[in-house]
Amino acid sequence: MSTLNGLLNQGLSYLIDPFRNFNFVVEIDGIQAAGYSEVSGLGIELEVERRQFGGDNHTEYKFIKQATYTDLVLKNGISQNDFMWKWFQSTIDGNITPRNGSIYLYDSDAKSQTYWNFFHAYPISWQGPALNAQGNEVATHSMTLAYRQLKKVLV
Repeated sequence: MSTLNGLLNQGLSYLIDPFRNFNFVVEIDGIQAAGYSEVSGLGIELEVERRQFGGDNHTEYKFIKQATYTDLVLKNGISQNDFMWKWFQSTIDGNITPRNGSIYLYDSDAKSQTYWNFFHAYPISWQGPALNAQGNEVATHSMTLAYRQLKKVLV
């Protein structure tokens, strides 16, 4: 890690290859929930309050308020694994059970290099597959999760 910091301090960050977006795993409460084909919605936005004060008409002051988190969308092929569906059905039935999860991003050698932990998540939407009798693609569905907090960890 000290070699990496030394390279970055010398402005040599171009020597480090970026990670590919296809090599990831999603875990919910420490259990690999399914083999996901797509994850989107990893996002945080800071609310900004804009103010101007009398006599200072050419300046806009900006004050950072709270962070808001975008909804996380997990997409995968439909299979016998119905852990996520059971969680969603339980939420529909009024048994809201928030869970924590992680999204691990791996390098080309299949080593975890960074991951995001999301906290106090629960399902808020499910989208079923588009079915077509003339097709031969994998039937996929997506689950949308709302969550309270997101933290990134570098390994």
